[in-house]
Amino acid sequence: MSAQLSHEATASMPYWMTLPMITILAIIIVARVLLVSKRQLDRSVTQILIWWLCAAVLRESWFQKAVISHSDLTLSDIRLVTHASVIASSVAVYLVVRSWSLRPVQTRTVIRLYCAGLVAAVVLGFLSAPARAQGIAVEELHSWRTAVYMIIYSAPMPLALFAVVKWCVRLYRRPESTRSLRGWLVIVIAACTVSLYDHLSRMANGIMLSLNWHNALTELRSQSNDILFLPAATSMAIVLAIPAIAEAKVRLRSDSSSRAVRRLEDMWNDLVTMEPKVSVESVGVFHSSIELEHRMLIECEDALFLVLPYMSPEALSGDAATEDRVQAIADAMRLYKAGDSDRAPVAPPEWLVDEEEMLRIADAWARM
Repeated sequence: MSAQLSHEATASMPYWMTLPMITILAIIIVARVLLVSKRQLDRSVTQILIWWLCAAVLRESWFQKAVISHSDLTLSDIRLVTHASVIASSVAVYLVVRSWSLRPVQTRTVIRLYCAGLVAAVVLGFLSAPARAQGIAVEELHSWRTAVYMIIYSAPMPLALFAVVKWCVRLYRRPESTRSLRGWLVIVIAACTVSLYDHLSRMANGIMLSLNWHNALTELRSQSNDILFLPAATSMAIVLAIPAIAEAKVRLRSDSSSRAVRRLEDMWNDLVTMEPKVSVESVGVFHSSIELEHRMLIECEDALFLVLPYMSPEALSGDAATEDRVQAIADAMRLYKAGDSDRAPVAPPEWLVDEEEMLRIADAWARM
């Protein structure tokens, strides 16, 4: 086995640096599989991380030694599988791009894309066969095989990442994008840029080596095969963990909508008891706390609209204290239920459609 093959196939970063990043990737994959796997887009994103994890683990010297000692595989074979994992991840990235159209990608299309990736891996196996037979890196062949190998291996990912960067830039420029969203998008764009350089420079490296050109780039590429990969992959994985974290909060009822539902519950129960007609008959089950919060707010607003004519102008004004308004609502509800004489409708005040004020009223209602 040549020294260059060892440099090319094995992680150059120390174990204490790669292990935490690999662990983060594994944890995020498990979290996404358990929490966000309903949509095709989410599954495709998780597939990207799985293939990246495979590529990262296959580059670890401890894993390579275990595989070689318990099988007939060589380091050259392991490197070929590593490159096949990277190609598979580029297929998953492309599937994510396709899924952004919100139209499901047909199963036969997914199968065709992965079959194309498998064909590319088989071609890589053919191109690298002389190198694997000699126990050297494909870069050491210094022939057309080196250039074609690196082009086939490195070209798919940049094509997919260009689409990702384009989409992120478009989303960043939207006026309604929040500052936090833009911050996460910057991380994704930066990680994609690093990955683009990684793959494009690898293609250039392959072409130079096929012509037997040696320079600073070829030397750098042979010594830093994972420095540009694993940190960028981990950064993007951390961003992709956000949906799983949000879903975990929902399931633990610690997200903002679940907290809002708990705050509204007492007042909503009393208002619906006062006038059951405001409660919409729900068909099926509400799928999220966001939907339940939205429904409860609407039903509270509808019920309060019925008692507005029974409230004093002072309580209706926006200057009234929350506690005074709550007391006025309670008094108006008693008049409404007592069947007091019909009163002319009142134009809804601003606080009735202010969600934050409604939540403050609900808090005061619970205290009352």
